[in-house]
Amino acid sequence: MLNYQGDFDKSLQMLKEGLTISRATGSQKEFAEILAMFSTALACRGDLDEGYSKLEESVALLETLGKNYSLALWIAFLGMLQMWLGRYEEARLQSERAIAISTEIDYPRGIGMASWVMGNLALLRGAYSEALVWAQRSYEILQEIEQSDDKIWSLSLLANVTLVSGDIPQAQHYIRETILAAIDIHSFWGPIFLMPVVALYLIQRGEKERAIEIYALAACYPLVEKAPWFHDLAMRQVVAFTAALPTKIVFAAQARGKVRDMQSTLAELLRELEGTIAISPH
Repeated sequence: MLNYQGDFDKSLQMLKEGLTISRATGSQKEFAEILAMFSTALACRGDLDEGYSKLEESVALLETLGKNYSLALWIAFLGMLQMWLGRYEEARLQSERAIAISTEIDYPRGIGMASWVMGNLALLRGAYSEALVWAQRSYEILQEIEQSDDKIWSLSLLANVTLVSGDIPQAQHYIRETILAAIDIHSFWGPIFLMPVVALYLIQRGEKERAIEIYALAACYPLVEKAPWFHDLAMRQVVAFTAALPTKIVFAAQARGKVRDMQSTLAELLRELEGTIAISPH
């Protein structure tokens, strides 16, 4: 799926064509599903409000068809977009709804994706033990059903939860696992969700300028730049912990980050992690 490779302009063009065809054939379910994919591509391109509006329209259409896998999945994504927009209470309600429907119809992926959102919401509240439970649940489900790209989301959340909980060796383990998985399947999502966590990890190591670089690299992606959730997740902390640095140094680090290559950065981080941690069995 092109959305998962990050080629959103091409994805949007193809999905527009699909919407035209499905509208002509009268298939409401197909139209709603393509509209949902179109909405997530819009959101990931940085058009969050329009993406959310289109996804609401898609879910409304799917609701008329009864409870099914598509409805459960896209309600989970609806919660996700609410979270990205910084509407955390609405995100919780949609995620709980997705879990309830997914449980009723026995749809593990819907539970796994909504659990990822619930874990992030708990993390933002500072409820680290709860966040860890949700993160582990999400990872175990998505690993079992072999959703490789979705699983990467859960790994990055596990990295963040263990990092803020003070378990640095385990955080290093999960960062490494996320990088390996992202490289293995050429994931677009892995670096998007991991790089802000890496920035926080580098701050804990005292590497403030490099943390600014890494976050600037992540912010080259419109979703990271524009979504309030990413600001709350990491950017505010990066800014706070680097506030004492001279402006000239901050700007220089940001400039270096913007011209970094993501794949070479992942390889660089992987080499460092493999040289400094003992990998625990997991």
